[in-house]
Amino acid sequence: MLHKLGQPKIVIAVRGASMELINKIASVQEVLNITEAVQFTMRSLNGSSTPESLPESSTPELKSPNWGTDYIQTDEVWKMGYDGSGIVVGIIDTGVMVGHDSLRENYVGTQNYGWFDPDQNRKYPVDVEVGGHGTSCLGVAVGSFGFGVAPAANWMACLVSDNKGIWHEDWIIECIQFMLCPTDYKGENKNCAKAPHVINNSWYYPPGPGCGTASPPGSYPEFIGVGATVYENQTARFSSNGPGYNGVIKPDLVAGGDYVYTPASVMEIHYLAAIGTSFSAPAVVGVIALMLQKNPTLTNEEVKQILLNTTTTDIEAYSTEGCGGISTDTFPNNQIGYGMVNALKAINRVPAL
Repeated sequence: MLHKLGQPKIVIAVRGASMELINKIASVQEVLNITEAVQFTMRSLNGSSTPESLPESSTPELKSPNWGTDYIQTDEVWKMGYDGSGIVVGIIDTGVMVGHDSLRENYVGTQNYGWFDPDQNRKYPVDVEVGGHGTSCLGVAVGSFGFGVAPAANWMACLVSDNKGIWHEDWIIECIQFMLCPTDYKGENKNCAKAPHVINNSWYYPPGPGCGTASPPGSYPEFIGVGATVYENQTARFSSNGPGYNGVIKPDLVAGGDYVYTPASVMEIHYLAAIGTSFSAPAVVGVIALMLQKNPTLTNEEVKQILLNTTTTDIEAYSTEGCGGISTDTFPNNQIGYGMVNALKAINRVPAL
């Protein structure tokens, strides 16, 4: 990938470049550096489906099967009339099963610039992972029937993984560009007005859990980094800890990431109990969608500050030893951040238009 000098920096991916071409590009004065595009495999923490406790088909009678949404008082926000209506959520992941029972009704549509596949330019959304990482993550944010935090929000998606489970950095860059200024499914006819209001990224460059393992993109101050809790109201051992980039506190906050019931892409009526921080981040994305429904003029910084100032702090750290020299008795810290996201407290702090 090429990194050009100047403001803003431009990143260009060149697939299959020969050494001769690389050397020619390196001789161009404006090129800052050249790096090899990273490919990586995400560690899957999806649990198995539980048909005994979860119906095989969705029904309106199914209220909220997700303890994580219950705990952050999402149902109270829905009663206030905030369900994500009018907001578009973007997701960069393994794709989405567009026909899933709990997701098909709120897809923005291919004609409305709702999907991009950098690999094969497929016209309609697909999830290339067995079980469906992207489908499951999106379900936590916008799934119907009580699964999603903002069930009335629309969604759009971009694919960054191949069918072998390999994630591609150059595809990630293309997807970020797509989300900031969408194109049609062929990658043509840009229309920046179609950009989503908030984007979920349930991926990271590994290494994994432990102090100092917060990884991009969530480790950067520009992003809201989300850690995971288990249902016992404690931080999860599999959740990465800060500090983040240049010593910044990470995660910013936490959300449920243990046995989260959510859609799966095995078939259109399939659900599973998922485990991982991948399913914590979209809960926060859903809360942001609720906030933006109430006041779509909120800036990124205002959204972040409201989230951080309305957390609950009755979360126990799995280890009393702090990371980055900050005790877990102090908030924010590098295991819990500012605390557990709370939808009701956040929406009450959002100023009305």
